[in-house]
Amino acid sequence: MGVGAFYEDAAATLHSTPWELLTLQEGGAPGEVTAWVLLGSHAGFTLHSIPIEVPRTVYVAMSAPHEHPGWLRVQRKLPRDAQAAFLYEVSLPESEFRASHGDASRWLEVPNVEAVYHTAYSPLLRAATQLGNCCTVHRGTPRRSARDACFGRTELQDGRKKKAVR
Repeated sequence: MGVGAFYEDAAATLHSTPWELLTLQEGGAPGEVTAWVLLGSHAGFTLHSIPIEVPRTVYVAMSAPHEHPGWLRVQRKLPRDAQAAFLYEVSLPESEFRASHGDASRWLEVPNVEAVYHTAYSPLLRAATQLGNCCTVHRGTPRRSARDACFGRTELQDGRKKKAVR
């Protein structure tokens, strides 16, 4: 078996078997965590280090409907029992949030924006609470090996629930 076949087999295992998450560590870039996972089956397990991008989720309360790609209208309980006529969930890369959206005053400059909510949870805590201790790669995710690229959080699903992690 050649090196190319070895990596093809590893990519197939990565996409077809559950990831047993052993630990998560802060990654090298904002919003990135490194997952240390066991992959394999009864025939044998291997330890892999896999980078995962964890986006920042922001909730924007608006006084009027707003159509924008990637903005999802949701219902959530807001702090201090605040009410929002139109509440949107917006996910963006952590680096973009820190560079241009971390300051709430910028969001409030947009017409009809009443309030902006986000949590101060680290990407590490967001990944741990959303992925649990077992996850799988979502069907339809382009095949790649762990060493080739980062996986996005939306490309992973809880391995026990069989539904996409949001």
